Amino acid sequence: MSGKHLSDLVASVPPSGIIDTFNRAYALRQQGHDLVDFSVSEPDCDTPEHIRAAGIAAIQAGETRYTPSDGTLALKQAIVRKFERDNALTFSTNGIVVAAGAKPLLAAAIQALLNPDDQVIMPTPLWASHGAWYNRLVQILFWLIPNLQNSKSLPSN
Repeated sequence: MSGKHLSDLVASVPPSGIIDTFNRAYALRQQGHDLVDFSVSEPDCDTPEHIRAAGIAAIQAGETRYTPSDGTLALKQAIVRKFERDNALTFSTNGIVVAAGAKPLLAAAIQALLNPDDQVIMPTPLWASHGAWYNRLVQILFWLIPNLQNSKSLPSN
């Protein structure tokens, strides 16, 4: 490896401006500055009590081991019920994947489904760092910028 620490792919991705802004805001907060940080869209409220209580109950019940990489059956069933109840959408549990964040899941999906010479039409807006990654994984044919004044969805053609 001759002192090289990152792959050419990873080294070619520019630093995330959003993460840089978050880190700078965090440092300023640690210095006592009172500020509002819009960088990562973090909620400005604490985790709701029923969610904290469920987490504590799970720990106390010994649910502290690794789980299936795509989520536990109980969690997937809860997600299915949520979508049925709140959105009138029906899914099966084998159509649900739970991840710790969208970025690694989307990057893995692109790497699993597409080849470097595949051409992709990329809808926008998207999370800023996604474009940098996708541009290195596939050929972006063009960036699709929807006209939100006339439509709230992408064209079907």
